[in-house]
Amino acid sequence: MKKELKDELPSKDINLEGLLGYMASGEEKDRDLFMSSAENLLARGSCDQIKSVLIGLLSDSGHKDDLRIGQFSVMTMALLKVLVWARDHQGKSLTFTSILEFLPLEKAVSLSKDTSIDKNIRAPLERYLFEIPGYTNEDAEKNDIDPEAYAYHGFLTMGLVEAMTGLLMAELAESASNLI
Repeated sequence: MKKELKDELPSKDINLEGLLGYMASGEEKDRDLFMSSAENLLARGSCDQIKSVLIGLLSDSGHKDDLRIGQFSVMTMALLKVLVWARDHQGKSLTFTSILEFLPLEKAVSLSKDTSIDKNIRAPLERYLFEIPGYTNEDAEKNDIDPEAYAYHGFLTMGLVEAMTGLLMAELAESASNLI
């Protein structure tokens, strides 16, 4: 997996070996390289590059079912298209924590309806939502989304959060160390 992802990422901006090496070892000596690589990935990486790393981590965390990986990938890409566009066109910060903030179903629905974001950028997120079993726009507008939609989306977000845990913990530790 590392070789495939490494080929997709620009080596001068993002050190994938450093990113994954720190997560695998947890050794303090690799921390600076990890943080630099992670920050560069989020600051300059395309949604395809960020998705590849997240889905790669998902696969590494034990999720091997191709159908589920496909579902995770569709949800992740749809969300990242909007968040990366907002980073590039609205100056919004993109962190692993901010990705986590937009995982709840209500937040994804809100992003899909945000008219300050180009409609073509929101389209994959809208398509993802319409594919969720039990989800309808009408129910979402009434704040009465079917529990089946929450269960389906929740399962996917749970897998993504599990895969992102190492990244989130390192980001939070870095934020805390900057406060001291």
